[in-house]
Amino acid sequence: MNCILVTHGTEGDVHPFVAIGIMLRAKGHHVTLMTNAHFARHAEKHGFDFTPIGTEKEFFDEMANPDIWKGIPGARSLGRWMARSMPTQYEAIIERHKPGNTVIIASGATLGARIAHETHNIPLVTIVLQPAILRSAYAMPVVAGAPPIPSWVPPFVNRAILRSLDVFLDRIFIVKKINAYRATFNLPPINRMMHEWWLSPQRIIALFPDWYAPQQPDWPQHLRHAGFPLFDEHNQDQKLEPHIESFLAGTDAPIAFTPGSGMMHARSFFAEAVKACQTLGRRGILLTRFEDQVPDQLPETVRHFKYVPFSQLLPRCSAIVHHGGIGTLSQAMVARIPQLIMPLAWDQPDNAYRLKRMGIADTILPKHFRAQAIAKKLAGLLENKEVSNKCHQYAKLLHQAKPLETTCDLIEAVV
Repeated sequence: MNCILVTHGTEGDVHPFVAIGIMLRAKGHHVTLMTNAHFARHAEKHGFDFTPIGTEKEFFDEMANPDIWKGIPGARSLGRWMARSMPTQYEAIIERHKPGNTVIIASGATLGARIAHETHNIPLVTIVLQPAILRSAYAMPVVAGAPPIPSWVPPFVNRAILRSLDVFLDRIFIVKKINAYRATFNLPPINRMMHEWWLSPQRIIALFPDWYAPQQPDWPQHLRHAGFPLFDEHNQDQKLEPHIESFLAGTDAPIAFTPGSGMMHARSFFAEAVKACQTLGRRGILLTRFEDQVPDQLPETVRHFKYVPFSQLLPRCSAIVHHGGIGTLSQAMVARIPQLIMPLAWDQPDNAYRLKRMGIADTILPKHFRAQAIAKKLAGLLENKEVSNKCHQYAKLLHQAKPLETTCDLIEAVV
C-alpha cells in the first residue's frame, strides 16, 4: 500500500505522523512523508520518501512571528499557510498517486489532501491530534481568553454560537481562495469549512483516548479513538548523554520546564522558571533548542538541555511546567507526574481545562507566570497525595493501550 502522510506544524504535530509511518512501514507499506523541509531528517532516519512542503527558512520565519501564539492573529497566519500550500500539497499527492493502492493520511489543515480525495477518489484518513479540533454543541472547546461555556447551556444555543463563528472562520481561513482553487477542478464551493468539510468523509482517527475526550452525539460517526501515540524520537538502544545522565542522577527529581518545541519567545518563561526553582529549593531542567532564550547565568541546581526524549526524561522528574501541547501532556501522563500548564493559544487552553478537571494538573495564565505564583502552584501539586494517586491511575490506562497498532488497522480498513 502506498501511504502518503501530510501534515504541518511543529515537532508535536509531526511526531505522531512519523510514529504512524514507522508502524506502516514495519507492516510492509510504502511511506511518503510530506511536511516542511525542516523535518526531512525524520524521513531519512526511518527510510521514508520525503516531499518538502515549504522551506526550512519559511518554518523558522513562521516560528519567529510572535503572532502565531495569539488567538486571532495566529489563526490568520494558519489560514494564509493553508491557502498558500494547498496547490503544492495537491500536486505532490497526485504525482505520487498509484490508483487503487494509495491512501492519504493527513491533518485537517492540509487542504490539498482533501481536494485530492475529491478529484481522484483517493481514500483519505484525517488524523485529529486534539479534541479542541472537533466541534460539538454538547461539549464546547475552551478558547484562549474566554471562560469555559457551562455544561448547562443547551445545545441549540451552542449551535447558534458555532454557526455565527463559522462566518468569521471562513474569512480567517480564506475560503474565497479555497473556492477559487476548487473551481479550477469544477468542484462546488464550500462554506462553513470547519463544520464538516475539512475532515475526511471516510475515516477520522482521534489520537487520544475516549476517556480523555468522549465521543459526542454530533461528532462524525466515522470517527474512531486510537489513543495517544507517545512518540518522541527515543531509540531503545540510545543512552542519554553523560552530562544529562549525571544531572538526572542527582539527589532529588528535578522539575522540567518547556514552552513547546516551536516557541522562540520564552525568555521570560525561563527566567521565571529559574526563580521558581530557587524559591522551592528544587532542581530544574530547561528544555529548548533556541538557546538565546535561556538566562546567561544559571545556578548549579538548574540545567539547560536542547532536547531530551520525554520518555527517558519525565519518569525521572517530579513535575513538568509546559504550554499544554497534546504530545507533552500525554508523555507527562504516562510518566505519572503532575503538570502545571501555561496555555497560550490553539488547543492549549482546552487541554489545560481537561487536565485540571481530571485532577492531575493546575493552570496558570501567562500574565500571572511569575516565580512566586509558579512555586505556590507547584508546591500544591507536589504535596497533594490525591494528585499523585490520579496520576498513577491515568498512567495505568495509557500502558494498557496500543494506539499505533489501532491507528494502522483503521487506515488499512479504509483501503
